[in-house]
Amino acid sequence: MEMEVEEGGDAELTCPMCRVPFASIARMPNHLEDPYSWFRFVDSDNTGFLSFNNVRDVVNAMCMIDQRQLVKLLKENWSTWDRTQSNGITPQELPALLQFVLAHSPRRRDAQGRTQRQTAPSIVENKEAWFDYWDEDRSGALDRGETARALVKTFEKGTISPQQIREIQSTLENVWAVFDVNRSNTITRAEFLMSDGLADSIIAFLQSQSLRPQPRPARQAAPFAIHSRDLVANRNLG
Repeated sequence: MEMEVEEGGDAELTCPMCRVPFASIARMPNHLEDPYSWFRFVDSDNTGFLSFNNVRDVVNAMCMIDQRQLVKLLKENWSTWDRTQSNGITPQELPALLQFVLAHSPRRRDAQGRTQRQTAPSIVENKEAWFDYWDEDRSGALDRGETARALVKTFEKGTISPQQIREIQSTLENVWAVFDVNRSNTITRAEFLMSDGLADSIIAFLQSQSLRPQPRPARQAAPFAIHSRDLVANRNLG
């Protein structure tokens, strides 16, 4: 199986969640349609099994679940999945793990009966639904990781490049204090929805750039650049 990879060029890219540097991005195989390609993708160190950390990181990225609750659930279920007691999940032990992933992933069925993750609501049409969708741990607030993923998906049109991901991540760091009014290191629902809050600023930015979230066309680059001054300047537009 070939994987689509985007190179980051000379600029250093870092994960918006863990801040670990990376050089390129690749599309994760569908765990339902091609589970063993998914296994090889997650087995990033090529050991032939998935370690606890491998599973924790990928499930955290795929599922809407609080991280502390996730670790607790993984520890409770690990011995059930790791039937050989090898301290890792082998390809033969994969089906039980995938059932756990499926059970904790909000999904819907398409016309062909295949399960797919629900489409994110339009922030322009429904700010509250957009917030609830991206509040993955149901904490009533968006942390930096949730917000970064939400912005990437909201601003993208086509295949978003590593450079654009870096711009979004940098912008988020620069403007975070403007919207985190109570200094909780999260954006609460009230802060998000307040007049000239983050929701209004995102909408104003989209409108100023004549962009709307929409299904991605094949391999079309996203024609925008986002800067912190633009997002903050757009707070009073609309």
